[in-house]
Amino acid sequence: MQRVRLPKPRVLLDGDGIRRFYEASFHRLSGHGLWFLGGEPNVQAPEEMADARLRFLVCRLSTYRDTAGSITHGLLGQVAREVAGTFVDFAYLPPPRDLEIFLESGVPLWTGTTTKEPPRAFDVLGVSNSIAQELLNLPLALRASGIPLWKSERMADPSCPLVILGGNNSAAAAVIHGDAAGGDSGGLVDAAIVGECEEALPIFLRVLLECRERGRDKRETLRACHGRVPGFYEPDRYRYHYGTRDAERTERLLAIKAEPGVAMPVKRALVHDLDAVRINEDAPIPYDDESAGRAALPIDLGCPCFCNFCREGWEVKPYRERSPEAFLVALRRAKQMQGLHTADFMSYNFNMHARFYEILTGAMEVVDAVTMKSQRFDILAEDPLMAGVQHASGKSQFTCGMEGISERLRRFMHKNLTRNQILAACRGIFDARARELKIFLIATGREEAQDFAEWDALLADLVELRGSRPTRILASLTPLLPMPNTPSQFMASRPMAPEQNPIVSEVAAVCERRGVEFRTSIEGDETEIAQFLLLGDRRLTPILARAACDEGFLFVDGVPSGAAEFFRREAAAAAIDVDVMLGEKRDGDVLPWVEIDTGVPQTFLWEKYLEAVRFTETEYCLDRLETKGHCFQCDACPTPKHVVNLVRRRISPPPREDQVRALVDRRRHAVRLRLRVRVARQLGAAPMRFLQAAVARALLLAAPDLVPAYLRPGAVLDPFEGKAFLFGERVMDLVFLGGTSVTDVEAAARAAAPHLRWIEIADVREADSDAPTQDEITLRLRPLLPVEPARLRGATTGALRAARVKFTEKKSPRSRLFESDGRNRLGLHRLELDETAGTLTVTAATRDDLRPVLAALIPKAAAEIEVLPTATPVLTN
Repeated sequence: MQRVRLPKPRVLLDGDGIRRFYEASFHRLSGHGLWFLGGEPNVQAPEEMADARLRFLVCRLSTYRDTAGSITHGLLGQVAREVAGTFVDFAYLPPPRDLEIFLESGVPLWTGTTTKEPPRAFDVLGVSNSIAQELLNLPLALRASGIPLWKSERMADPSCPLVILGGNNSAAAAVIHGDAAGGDSGGLVDAAIVGECEEALPIFLRVLLECRERGRDKRETLRACHGRVPGFYEPDRYRYHYGTRDAERTERLLAIKAEPGVAMPVKRALVHDLDAVRINEDAPIPYDDESAGRAALPIDLGCPCFCNFCREGWEVKPYRERSPEAFLVALRRAKQMQGLHTADFMSYNFNMHARFYEILTGAMEVVDAVTMKSQRFDILAEDPLMAGVQHASGKSQFTCGMEGISERLRRFMHKNLTRNQILAACRGIFDARARELKIFLIATGREEAQDFAEWDALLADLVELRGSRPTRILASLTPLLPMPNTPSQFMASRPMAPEQNPIVSEVAAVCERRGVEFRTSIEGDETEIAQFLLLGDRRLTPILARAACDEGFLFVDGVPSGAAEFFRREAAAAAIDVDVMLGEKRDGDVLPWVEIDTGVPQTFLWEKYLEAVRFTETEYCLDRLETKGHCFQCDACPTPKHVVNLVRRRISPPPREDQVRALVDRRRHAVRLRLRVRVARQLGAAPMRFLQAAVARALLLAAPDLVPAYLRPGAVLDPFEGKAFLFGERVMDLVFLGGTSVTDVEAAARAAAPHLRWIEIADVREADSDAPTQDEITLRLRPLLPVEPARLRGATTGALRAARVKFTEKKSPRSRLFESDGRNRLGLHRLELDETAGTLTVTAATRDDLRPVLAALIPKAAAEIEVLPTATPVLTN
């Protein structure tokens, strides 16, 4: 990742200017600007914004591509829309190349993609921060969106929206809350909502609406949120006091004091009963080939374990499960609203769910595929049937966290995992003949020769246990980063780039000796920058702002080299002792996040830290097959009922093998339907998987009885292999359960128009082949940049001659027609050059890839391509 070039600031465009920019420049943007198109299924129509009482812009700190599979913005939008009178749009960080174009053109970085309105057209910017590294992007995103960096400026400007932070990282983001402009200027956001949005966001938006009706200004509105909005935190009402301690010569944080009228600490928002809130059923279908038609749907929340490095496991306690009954109702709704073929079980450890088998078999009756990512080795070891059931359901890749390379180091990290449990779990995975086993490891910095020897012996046993079975073994290692609100927060941070870390090198060497693949999950300066952003306090805010706005250090596909050196140099100039900030902490030290209560007291975290450095551990509280649950008094459970749910669970038995096999077999007896659709120019860059998901959604909304019958997208006719701006007539297959009536799908297609935008269904019929084929195709090519008629004519005739195409030419005042006299290597049958319109209409033999034809006819020029329709009429009621 390179530093972003920052051109001189210019006047920002308004909504009309942004829309003109997009129409004139979309072809210059990444992927023809598809990420900036907006209008995805399940977003509000732009005309609804005018009548809204409250306008809410969900702002991501990463790009559209990087967040396409995320549930966060879709869930935020769904929750916000349920508050009457609220309009929601979405904004993303532009990709690096587009970011420079936006800056040069005066397009606000956080422009609403559907409305093309700038941030100042909204009342609230809801900034979603998933990981600490994204905070590098916040200052530039604000400044280049026309939003003042400091709260005092924003509060003084009535036209400026409120800037509210949320997301996984919001409980410890002190580095953005400092008074970087001096005095009481305030930080980069006005307030934060810490915890679960389903609980807090509706209340927050209702308070805003109430205050607007009463004519309250922004400061009065924020004051009204205290005590009413769960997890509401207004940083500038908490004062940080610095000074020296003992014989130290440099300052450290000594105290945090709250102003009168605000809670100290703020308790994060918590959903007590997951069945009482909706999952992300109505999320937008992203313009993304991998994510369209699949959704991550949470089956539980939190974690009962005490792994001392896992921030989510501590901040999102207690562990709560969604019942299979509620989950499956939600899954059916999500399938209908998003055209789903695949459900990704979202969970920190999905095999922990007491009724996992019921959720799995139930989901297999609803969607074509179920995917599950991370699970615990110890639970696989206790249930020898689990790996086989997962594999029978279609899971071929198994991912488990082992973390420490030895039992000693696993005790240090409180992993509750023995060598025998690892071997027992892997035996089940190998017996199931899984395709891949991925093992997550952490380099603790405490590795010794005995630990490497134990890792080597374990890998030798795993390879021998696998034998001739086809399972690929992959080890992925990351350095241990002390995390806020976990026992590891007291450890000294030793940030080192993995490529320079001798521990990483030794673990990799052992893997190579044993024939096991190895990789690292973080590179370069990202390790050290993550520690500054995670563990730093408010004194780093001005350094963060300069890093982004002056130096172009942004987090996109990693952290640019030189960023860590910049932070260290600037910290030294500001007399901030980085070694103290990142060094080992002791009991009673004031940490820059203790004004927020995430559920577990600091005293309990200190006890677990002492266990870690003694290389001892206790069990975790969850009731399992072979381990009785026990409460360890961590205080995370808000009620006695939550405790009972953890330590006295009813664990469902595994299904019969024939039951799972029957659920898999039902998909093999399928009917393939072929649809011919007309796609508007707006969707010329959209991938076929998106088009298929959008059409499937429309069919399922028009005919709910088809929800259990729809399986998955099938083959497509795509002569440019997704590498062209292509609209007009497209051909796709959708696969349904065997016995599905073509007549019923045709009826649904006729009723689907209200649920489609920029797409019309022209024809539905049963497929007569495994994949769509077509003898010839007619295309209208238009260069995206204007080309003089004479130049276009010369390029066309030159291409025909170069390809040795024999042709007959006919001229008219408007156009020239070239007809092939026989076979040729371009497969051209007929070509018409419209010199007035500047287009080429080409009839050619359909090939797997027609890009050579395009390159020959319009050399060195991008073109939009319209596939001209056949005589098939559009279906109507």
